[in-house]
Amino acid sequence: MSVSTDSSAPAAAADAFYSPVIRTRRSAAGVLTELRQPERRRFPRHGHERPYVSFLFAGSYVERCGSLALEHRPPTLAYHPPGLEHQDEVGEAGGRFLVVELDPAWLEAAVGGCPDGGGPRRLDGDLALRAAWRLRRSLAAGAEAAGSGELAAEGLVLDLVAEIGREGRTRERSRPRWLDVVIERLRAEYRRPVSLASLAADAGVHPAHLWRAFRRAEGCSPSTYVHRLRCHHVFRRLSEPAGSPPLADLALEAGFADQSHCTRVFKRLVGVPPGALRRDLAP
Repeated sequence: MSVSTDSSAPAAAADAFYSPVIRTRRSAAGVLTELRQPERRRFPRHGHERPYVSFLFAGSYVERCGSLALEHRPPTLAYHPPGLEHQDEVGEAGGRFLVVELDPAWLEAAVGGCPDGGGPRRLDGDLALRAAWRLRRSLAAGAEAAGSGELAAEGLVLDLVAEIGREGRTRERSRPRWLDVVIERLRAEYRRPVSLASLAADAGVHPAHLWRAFRRAEGCSPSTYVHRLRCHHVFRRLSEPAGSPPLADLALEAGFADQSHCTRVFKRLVGVPPGALRRDLAP
């Protein structure tokens, strides 16, 4: 995505990109840029001067950091600390991204500095997704939103930074091994009804203990986690270039009771109803 350098050169300058820039706007918090890579492409290994958050809202890409390979599908948010070397390969259908480059001086004044380093950090919380999509909508609204929306934009970027911090604290906590079994099952079966009792039986723990440990580790309840997975399913299907089924059919496909249920949950977690997202994602 970003114009890059090989591993022997300094990190890429801010505001420089490989993929075509659709629109961009500067603010006190940093620079918002929407990119659209129209086709499959593999970028050279590179780094970035500034910390940034990437938001993939259509298409796909694989990110490689050393021996780690992360496959990203919409809606994916990831935080990258400054100087992190990585290599991206955008998939067959291309990709559409919002990149939020964070201003180091603003970060220092707002939260005391840049969030901790390490590898790329996924931001899975609903707060981050709502903030990212609202930033993208604000950017797409154009100049009329830039003047009046500066304060709101800074608040949304702060939401992203708060989510980076929360994910970092979650990483530092010890996770029970059985939690991975629960997560794996939810990811595989989110479109079907799953009971707390059956999850607890798989994990070999009491349902109440599972509920508390899950909330502590993931920042939400198991039921909200399932709703999040269903909403992500709807988001991905709405972003497909070939189009998606009617919303009523898509709601049932994702595991919701009906379109009304899907709309309520989707608006709460994503910030807009699925119909509005479909319009926003139109080329």
